[in-house]
Amino acid sequence: MGHRNTRAIAFLFTLALALPAIAAEPSLDLAKLKLISKRMQEFVDRGDISGAVCLVAHNGHIAEIDAVGFADIDNKKPMRTDTTVQIMSQTKSVTGVAAMILVDEGILDLTRPAQDYLPEFKGIQVAEKPAGGDVRFHAPQHPPIVWELACHISGLAFLPESGEYARINYTLDHTLAEAVRAYAGERLAANQGRNTFTATWGSRRSDASSRFGPGGSTKIFVQQRIFAPARNA
Repeated sequence: MGHRNTRAIAFLFTLALALPAIAAEPSLDLAKLKLISKRMQEFVDRGDISGAVCLVAHNGHIAEIDAVGFADIDNKKPMRTDTTVQIMSQTKSVTGVAAMILVDEGILDLTRPAQDYLPEFKGIQVAEKPAGGDVRFHAPQHPPIVWELACHISGLAFLPESGEYARINYTLDHTLAEAVRAYAGERLAANQGRNTFTATWGSRRSDASSRFGPGGSTKIFVQQRIFAPARNA
């Protein structure tokens, strides 16, 4: 995870129109396609988003692609059709596929404690604050299980409460391994089974994948085992 300017939030709108029923249509209305970027520009002008890349694919070909708004608002850097943007929680589907590859290969067991793969999480505690009482710390009902990380019930909070990692999902200024250690140093916000808002399962399971993947790199693992086969399918 390198240093990256993410002060501008961008949305990638991909409209895949290759379903059989639609593919049977003779052609797309190009005039109507042009209205998509116009609509996205309205969101930019209203301040709802900073920028967007809009792409429509039909029968395996790009029918329309356009960019509106800014990739960097502070520096007035315009959005381009090839701008790299932070896709946030959309990475979870990729992480899930990576994890299930390891499950199929007998490397990862979804029913085992996460600490078996990420020892940094051994001994993690729950910080519980009863109504009107003081915070008390205690051991969780059980160590967080791998599958709980995927269901938002591991007890881990969305982000570390304070410090340099408190906005890591926006700053992206630490490595994946560093982020895992930071979360492991936190306390659980709740016992397992409660639906706490957490978006951290992806980073932790990605780190587990990288430790078993080729060269110990999540990037290489995902590229070789997911993206490359998908392109060749």
